[in-house]
Amino acid sequence: MAKRSLMNMSWDDSFDYLTSVSQSLQVMADDGDKEIKALQPPVSKLLTRWQDLDLERRDRRVAVLLGNTLVRRRDQGGDGTVQALHNDSLSAANLDRTVAFFQRLFPTPVSLLIQLSLPGELPEWKELQRRLAEPEMPAALRKAHEGPLKTAIEQGTAALAQREAAYTAQGLTAARIQGFREDCDRVLQGLYGALTQLQAARKLPKAWLDSFFPEPPKAPKKKAAPLGPGF
Repeated sequence: MAKRSLMNMSWDDSFDYLTSVSQSLQVMADDGDKEIKALQPPVSKLLTRWQDLDLERRDRRVAVLLGNTLVRRRDQGGDGTVQALHNDSLSAANLDRTVAFFQRLFPTPVSLLIQLSLPGELPEWKELQRRLAEPEMPAALRKAHEGPLKTAIEQGTAALAQREAAYTAQGLTAARIQGFREDCDRVLQGLYGALTQLQAARKLPKAWLDSFFPEPPKAPKKKAAPLGPGF
């Protein structure tokens, strides 16, 4: 029996399947079969929905890729900002890491800070911003770096929010696609029932009924592991 479910098909294969079913109906409709023609609209509507969802799916994918790209860029940009602050602080301390203001700003090596991912770095950047604003910090250091640090924090926060929103939207689209697959199965089952009635009424062979529902693509066979010595 031909498969009439799209639940386990790939997204592209589901389009091919629906298109094949629609074309099978269309050929007979073009040949003048009015009963078959009447069965085609629900399948045509599914194909239109597939195309709309495919566009949405691609847009969501692009948005997720952009979100990830922004997070990487803001992470690297912020790391550069923190490294510049570190270098100027060390210079202001005459390379003496025991100077109080330097110790206050960087109680741990800067390398440990910038190796974190952006979600882990943002709280550290905010703490660094707070310490930089303290009265005992050199005024020139604060003037040179408070602006870039503030920008890095704002851009990093925005990038994380944008990425989270993109993943949320992608999840909503995935749920809509699942609902679409369920609707497809209902339509295909209804079509199969209607064609079964026509088959019986017209006294046609079972092969006529199955011809409307192509076999789904077969999963590629796994390559056999190479035989060991002696085989």
